[in-house]
Amino acid sequence: MEFKRSSGVLLPLFSLPSRYGIGTMGKAAYRFIDFLARSGQSWWQMLPVEATGYGNSPYYCLDAFESNTLFIDLDMLADEGLIKRSDIRRIDWGSDPSRVDYEKVIAGRQELFKDFSKEQLQEIFRKQWDAMREYAHSKGVGLIGDIPIYVPAESKDVKDNPGEFLLDENGVPTAVAGVPPDAFSESGQLWGNALYNWPAMKKNGYNWWIRRIGRASSLFDMVRIDHFRGFAQYWAVPYGETTAKAGHWEPGPGIDFVRTITNWFSDTLFIAEDLGVITQDVGTLLKDSGLPGMKVLEFAFDPQYDSEHLPHNHTENCVCYIGTHDNCTVKEWVEHDAPKRCLNYARQYLHITDDEGFEWGLIRAGMGSPARLFVAQMQDYLGIGAEGRINRPSTVGGNWEWRMTEDQLKEAPVKRIREITERYKR
Repeated sequence: MEFKRSSGVLLPLFSLPSRYGIGTMGKAAYRFIDFLARSGQSWWQMLPVEATGYGNSPYYCLDAFESNTLFIDLDMLADEGLIKRSDIRRIDWGSDPSRVDYEKVIAGRQELFKDFSKEQLQEIFRKQWDAMREYAHSKGVGLIGDIPIYVPAESKDVKDNPGEFLLDENGVPTAVAGVPPDAFSESGQLWGNALYNWPAMKKNGYNWWIRRIGRASSLFDMVRIDHFRGFAQYWAVPYGETTAKAGHWEPGPGIDFVRTITNWFSDTLFIAEDLGVITQDVGTLLKDSGLPGMKVLEFAFDPQYDSEHLPHNHTENCVCYIGTHDNCTVKEWVEHDAPKRCLNYARQYLHITDDEGFEWGLIRAGMGSPARLFVAQMQDYLGIGAEGRINRPSTVGGNWEWRMTEDQLKEAPVKRIREITERYKR
């Protein structure tokens, strides 16, 4: 896909409507692609689609090379005669169409898939994925994926490649990943992931990373690299600590790694997630890499600062978001999260009227930004509040559950989205 001035929508695959408890690669995915095409959008951005572990987080995958079979569409399997519709109907998929009940969804899939091998399920996933992606391309829509920087210490990746990670003689991590105290958490975020042995990885030409990104580039047209700042410096927390406060910065692999990856995958488009504690070395790495970084409008409007996230400070080589999956929807931001001074500044800066409202005011700002790509959460086009929040960092429970209903997709403001997209030449 060509990376021209364009716009897209962020919607996790699990958030699609479905009768079977979770979004899949079935008819609802095709209807969503139709919505994107009719509303003039060029991109569908998703979260990682690997099999999840603790907390059902897509950023906590137990095998970086295994797809999440919860996304396999059951109706398609029934059409092929691989499972019986009567068996699907017997299962309790949950009673709330706006939330994923992971306990029921996982149990139901295990029951239906008990006669399939892991290899068969991975092949089915790939077959359905390739068909969905081909359809998206036929409608002029590209897919944006997401690579978490780390994998869990108990993952298959660490078990199979111990020399690639910082482990002691017993295979226990000497330190784990996290981030220092920030706006999301006073004690920082203790992720607990294994840390990479970057010198060892450099010796073998970053082979594990090349295989990992190669998989992503075979699924997606553009890849967002999560926590890009970890390639400049990463936060290492001694193993056994209960918070991230005791961590310290260690040097990452730097431009040698980034250039190896971008040269190897010269036909793949990348986004560098350069959010968080950004020091000069991170800015230098991003500049030297030539990759587009991210600007988030919900971070922009503090009258005390000339924030880099303000639209007048955007460059062409960046991607503008209103908020990411870790942020509020606009409605929640206005009603509960943003300080009054920030809301007043945003209203004045953008000339937001009561008739327009903050959602469409911020959409207008993103569409008009110099950024080559603008991405809005689907929830903001639907005017959804706190109930549509995808993830609250440093919290457990209630995350990764929001789902769009069939009625919400049908009622999405296609004409208004297309008009504002065309107005700003996206």
